[in-house]
Amino acid sequence: MKEKAKHYLLLSTSWLLLLIGVVFFLSPIPIGIFFLGAGLSLLTCTSETVQHRIHDFRVKHHKLNQQLLRIEKKFERRENFITHSLRKTRPVSSHLK
Repeated sequence: MKEKAKHYLLLSTSWLLLLIGVVFFLSPIPIGIFFLGAGLSLLTCTSETVQHRIHDFRVKHHKLNQQLLRIEKKFERRENFITHSLRKTRPVSSHLK
């Protein structure tokens, strides 16, 4: 029961962060990008459905996948939480790069 409550709390928190990120992304100083990143990272760690959908999206959109690979390398040593969640959605062919 505790695991289910924790799961739903994490899902709610990640969706709230995404919502805040969208709202603040439109502000003059786009601080919403941090909320979007944190929300997506938390969501990919929490939901396997989201992991599969992002994985499929990365397979179809090669340029986006290349950008996300660059972000992974940039944050590799500093932000393990973000790189860990991005690695979960990485297409198989990108593991070699």
